[in-house]
Amino acid sequence: MQNLKLEDKFSKIRIQLLWDRDGVGHAFYGIVLVKMKIIEKNEIPTFATDGKDIFFNREYADSLSFEQLKGVIVHEVKHRGLKHHIRQQQRDAEIWNIACDLSINPIIKNSGLTLPDGGLFDPQFIGWSSEKIYNTIAPQIQAKKKQQQQQGQDGDGQPSDDGDPTWLQPQSWGNIEGNVTDGMSPAELKAEEADVNEEIFQAVRQAKERGTIPAEVKQMVEVMKRAEINWQDIVERHVEGDNPHDFSYRKMHRKFYYSHNIVAPTIENYGVGHVVVGVDSSGSVSDKELQYFLGGLNALSLELKPKSVTVITCDSKVQNVYKHEQGDEITKIRCNGRGGTCVMPVFDYIKENDLEVDSFIYFTDMGIFDFPKEEMPYPVLWVSTDLNADKAPIGQTTYLKVA
Repeated sequence: MQNLKLEDKFSKIRIQLLWDRDGVGHAFYGIVLVKMKIIEKNEIPTFATDGKDIFFNREYADSLSFEQLKGVIVHEVKHRGLKHHIRQQQRDAEIWNIACDLSINPIIKNSGLTLPDGGLFDPQFIGWSSEKIYNTIAPQIQAKKKQQQQQGQDGDGQPSDDGDPTWLQPQSWGNIEGNVTDGMSPAELKAEEADVNEEIFQAVRQAKERGTIPAEVKQMVEVMKRAEINWQDIVERHVEGDNPHDFSYRKMHRKFYYSHNIVAPTIENYGVGHVVVGVDSSGSVSDKELQYFLGGLNALSLELKPKSVTVITCDSKVQNVYKHEQGDEITKIRCNGRGGTCVMPVFDYIKENDLEVDSFIYFTDMGIFDFPKEEMPYPVLWVSTDLNADKAPIGQTTYLKVA
């Protein structure tokens, strides 16, 4: 194997992954790899990807054993197969790359592949999504960079890295390639995502015929399906319950008229019961997510006409409580605190204040560690902005894709 040229090793790796003799799901990544070019680029120190192709430093690649080289190639293919270049969105590219590495490297090791020494690995992040890891490490890396910059200006030298995890050490930063989606318009980005989604579904279909599908790919397909969920329909059904509505010709059904030239009745809403809404105001929830929450709240109040909508914002404790009467427009969510995430204070507040609750909704990014241990005496719906998050242990869970 040592006598093989590097390009021959790459070809052998492609074949081995497609063959997937061990039946551990490598065929999926072999199929994705077929469409990716492996390009020499000696300006980079090791390997990198832009989400479309793989780039390598020849001297570094030659220093690796065949098994290490195979592990690195799978590592880069996973970035595309898990759509990391699309999921980056407005996040810092360098920190996002670190978060993605911390997410996929444990998976590679667990599948029996070998990675070179020095790869990013931290057992506390095993099983976490890249988004969740990013939210955790970004403040720490940004603070460390600021500290370095300040000490450099003061002439105090570099801060000590003793005791820091690998991802918080400067030598782990900077080895990234530009993202192929950089500069794309929203329409182009949507088209790229559609192309990659189709590629993933095709790879899944083909990989099933050759072996098993990796667990992380099954999760990705589930996430892709979640992104298509009309969460507002789920909220509406949750709040309405079994309350019947009547049909009325007093207002024409515009969609049927303009689409089919048919005069059809509309559903006449008489309103539903008392709705209580918990809003996650922790620091991990972005302003954009809060705007989506607000839009959902306002639509709920104006269209479904609950008898009341009580909004409770909470991070590690209840911050604000606002009660809106039937038909009120909800124009803002006041989010004080922005600290850690706890949900039990909201449930405790409801119980202690004997709030009327016919249905309960919690808008959150699901970074929750204190879920209720038993079902509530009222229906509970969790609306999660993290498409990768597991379903809550009680109640129902739906997903809200934040563009």
